[in-house]
Amino acid sequence: MSTISCLYAGRFEEARLSARSTRSLLDHIPGPPRLYAFKLLAEAAFVLDERDLAADLYERLLPYAGRCAIGGGGATAYGAVSQSLGLCAMTGGDLDTAVRWLRSAVDRNRSFGAGPYVAASQADLADALLRRGDDPAEAADLLADAAATAERLGMDRLGARVEALRATVPSDADADDRTLARAVAVLGAQADRGLLAAACDLPAERFLAALARAPQPATDVTPDEGRADRLRAAEAIERLGMHRRHRNELARLRLAALPLGDPATAVRATLDAARAALHRFDPVTAADLCTAALDRVAPYGATARVWRAELLTVLGTAQAATGDRSTATQTLTEAADLADLTGARAVAIEATLAMPLDARYEPGSCGPVETRLRGLLDAAPAPYRVRIMARLGADALASRPGATSEREELVDRAVDEARSLDDGRILVEVLCAWHRTVLGPARIDERLARGAETVELARRHDMPANELEARLNLFTTLLTAGRIDQAEAELHRYEDLATRIGEPLFLMYARSRRATLATLRGRFADAERLAREAYEAGRSVTPDAKLLYELQSFARALARGETDHDACASSVQRTATAYPLVVALIMERDGRPDEAREQLRTSMNILDMALAGFELYTLSVVADLASRLGDADCAAEVARRLSPYAHHVAVAGTGSVCTGSTARSLGRCAATTGDLDTAATLLRDGIAADRRLGALPFVAFGAHELAAVLFRRNGPGDAAEAATVRAEAASIASTLGMTLPDNALSQAPDRVALNRHGDSWALTYEGRTSVLRASKGVAQLAVLIANPGRDIAAIELAGGVDSNDRMQVIDETAKLNYRKRMSALQTEMEHGDAATVAKASREYDAIVRTVKRATGLGGRTRLASSEAERARINVTRTLRQAIDQILAIDEAAGLHLHAGIRTGTRCRYESG
Repeated sequence: MSTISCLYAGRFEEARLSARSTRSLLDHIPGPPRLYAFKLLAEAAFVLDERDLAADLYERLLPYAGRCAIGGGGATAYGAVSQSLGLCAMTGGDLDTAVRWLRSAVDRNRSFGAGPYVAASQADLADALLRRGDDPAEAADLLADAAATAERLGMDRLGARVEALRATVPSDADADDRTLARAVAVLGAQADRGLLAAACDLPAERFLAALARAPQPATDVTPDEGRADRLRAAEAIERLGMHRRHRNELARLRLAALPLGDPATAVRATLDAARAALHRFDPVTAADLCTAALDRVAPYGATARVWRAELLTVLGTAQAATGDRSTATQTLTEAADLADLTGARAVAIEATLAMPLDARYEPGSCGPVETRLRGLLDAAPAPYRVRIMARLGADALASRPGATSEREELVDRAVDEARSLDDGRILVEVLCAWHRTVLGPARIDERLARGAETVELARRHDMPANELEARLNLFTTLLTAGRIDQAEAELHRYEDLATRIGEPLFLMYARSRRATLATLRGRFADAERLAREAYEAGRSVTPDAKLLYELQSFARALARGETDHDACASSVQRTATAYPLVVALIMERDGRPDEAREQLRTSMNILDMALAGFELYTLSVVADLASRLGDADCAAEVARRLSPYAHHVAVAGTGSVCTGSTARSLGRCAATTGDLDTAATLLRDGIAADRRLGALPFVAFGAHELAAVLFRRNGPGDAAEAATVRAEAASIASTLGMTLPDNALSQAPDRVALNRHGDSWALTYEGRTSVLRASKGVAQLAVLIANPGRDIAAIELAGGVDSNDRMQVIDETAKLNYRKRMSALQTEMEHGDAATVAKASREYDAIVRTVKRATGLGGRTRLASSEAERARINVTRTLRQAIDQILAIDEAAGLHLHAGIRTGTRCRYESG
């Protein structure tokens, strides 16, 4: 390669021209030798300081970071690719990234047993450390090892480079200062000077005075001497390049030295240390540093106003991170006001951007944060402008109903402008805001693409909090798209990073999303445990922990076919606009269908105000309620809105709740509007989608609802399929401990509906609802109405059970099994707790009724013919009594049923 030949010959200008011309040929380098060629070019770019070539090579080498460069058809290995990545990063001036890659290269080359490349990567790492001004002792150790290897292997060129680098290592005097500074940082000012001298192993004439970390100096040092010692130690830490490792000590030393030294330098050191602490998710240390600095700069009066504004901004950010939102708002407001007073516009913007939203303001109101942000927007410099737009769209307008379009327009503009700034960190911040805003299903492909982009950018720029936020959003998007395996893999990566960081807020999100998946799979005990762990992790840092727990409790109850009223009431605090809908849901579950229907119809406007990310979840809840109430108009409106997303999964927020496939909700809507063919197709699609998700509770619901639709349609093969899917639903429900709902959707909207609610029945006819007392005839009537046009044997109705199961005459084996079960139930009723006794008693009574219907005197099995005749007589009588009861309450409904009910050995309801 001509570039390398010229370089080794010392013809640098020719090498430079060759390297620049080679850049255009990078895409055409063939096969496996490509990594070897890239590695050589990376070394050339480093020597020649060709930054553009280095940047190009970095992107091309990045996918192969864990590999070894191979040449000569596989005959020769040329060391770790990560060494070349480090050289490219060092060429571009990104020394932190360079150090990280070169440390990896040393380890990888050592694992390959590649001695020459170990030495070369050690020299490169020492070079990066020295350029960064970080720990010269480590650089000296690396160079010593590299020099020994170069001499042993006769690597003259590497030896010359190592000697040149060794000449730049600080002198012995600097090493003494470094040793002293480290000892002071470790032992503190309470140790006397003799102890520090002994720890440093330095003669007295080379020993600096003791340095105090504690508020009070040592007893043998005057205050003036102590401040001078602290200042000298701080300067030594900076001079020796130890400031990165000892930021906190450096800040405390400079503050303690005041009024000696430069107060502006002390404030800069404090801000640097506090921001680094926030980056490490240590807001307590950040707050302590800023509080101490505010006390120390107070005597400087008007001169310190800008310093105070900056310190208050970081302090307020730390307070918000600890969950003290009220105090944080006060602190940040003071910072912004002070910055405005002194004309420090950038500080005022930073303080406003850091302000938490004030929960005291009603949703939709214009709070102080939004007012401030809008006031700063027009005159803000471009980097701040994009961040302001992102914060406005993502957070300040988040609770305002109907602001979706404005919010998305703001964050779209922010992303476009951020891309033009060529600042990766700002782009990550703005992309995260975009994901918090664009949560709906309409732009799911965009969310998938930008989600992966945000994760990679945040990882590359070492922004772990943003990486976690991006991964959580990507998990939600993948789950909404039905890509369950990819979603679980992304959640696993989120959990790994959250666990390494150990920040309670991130652990709360990790556990709660595991709870979401556990509920989706029907593992309700695991879901409860995980939701509780999430609450315990997050309750000390965010008020959202309790709201999240209640929302998941509510969702878990719905997945079991139950309603947790307390959780229901609490969860609406999280989505206040949904409150009318939740009220309707509670009314329906409490047996007040007429009130629930009216409440639902007056609440349909909430579909236009659903919070971003809650659209599909809200529609699925409304679909469920509309089908239960037989409200065709509401069901049709839900179907219109939900139809474009038939292949999606209903997810709330960033994955806090998941209710399975939207196809099932669409199927329920179609059944409610009377389109049974479409309903059956959609319900089958929903069952298949939920099965792929492993969402067993929603498979059970879908199968239960499909059975009802098939019974209503009563087409060829429908009865057999209905029996199969109903059996599957019952089996899953029994296994998971679920309660399947009454088949309210089996009622066509224009027919009479009869549904049981506790100890009474709700009769709905032509939009009117009446309450009937429970009786055997009403229960038999409900079975007929639920199966219009279908002949049902009187013997099936004789027990008055609200079930479609055919009752057969039992044999001796069945009677023996019944006796054994009754004996076991008696034991449970004698020794169990109240809940066990109630459950056992209900089952015992049901068995007794079954056995009585199937046996005669002395326990002999009845003959089918005598049973059928007795059933015909009794069912005819009880049905007529039920219709007479209805005539007295709703004459039109009674006349309709009187004309439509056919009795005999087989009974039938004709709805027409």
